[in-house]
Amino acid sequence: MKELVELRLTELLSENENEKIKWEDVFDETQQMTGKQEKYNYITDRTFLRPRDIIQFCNETLNVHKINSSEEDKINNDDIYKAKDEYGNYLLNELDDEIHKHILNYELLLEILKSIGYYQFDLEDFKFASKTKNYSALSETTEVDSLKDLFEFSILGYYRAGGSGFGGSEYVFKYKDLNARFDENARTFRVHPGLIEVLRLKRTTKPKP
Repeated sequence: MKELVELRLTELLSENENEKIKWEDVFDETQQMTGKQEKYNYITDRTFLRPRDIIQFCNETLNVHKINSSEEDKINNDDIYKAKDEYGNYLLNELDDEIHKHILNYELLLEILKSIGYYQFDLEDFKFASKTKNYSALSETTEVDSLKDLFEFSILGYYRAGGSGFGGSEYVFKYKDLNARFDENARTFRVHPGLIEVLRLKRTTKPKP
């Protein structure tokens, strides 16, 4: 996938037909992002691992960079942080196109996530937010069914504990494993990182009262 992105960067930035643009030619990988991540991993973590998502994020960072920095400078951490809002709008629009005909009350479910306010939450948080907002439109389905719908489109993943020979603990997302099935017994969930900014969520766990 990185090679595909480099081909796109070459199309955009090369000054002659023999010049090949590498990722490190454009992005300053000498400085790590939050969580000690390289910029490539930071960006791909906020995509659905589709080349078009990565290219879109790169385009947004290039747009920010052109405004804030010299063309001779490489893309830095600040450029990427500032590009996340526009990229989040793109990702949400992509989901809008795919989901409307499949999930009843899709916009309503997003409003519930916004009202929770945190990218990581428990089942009880989701139930409480649904009842507090008096979302009567959800009366035809259960909270678990709604979470399952959001999982199927990778808007969120669920926490799966490790141990007992099953490997380490992890958050399971559909886009990372198309064969993954929703665990109806799951109690902890995490919103896709690429949607945190557009949904105005805090990047922490919702505190308990």
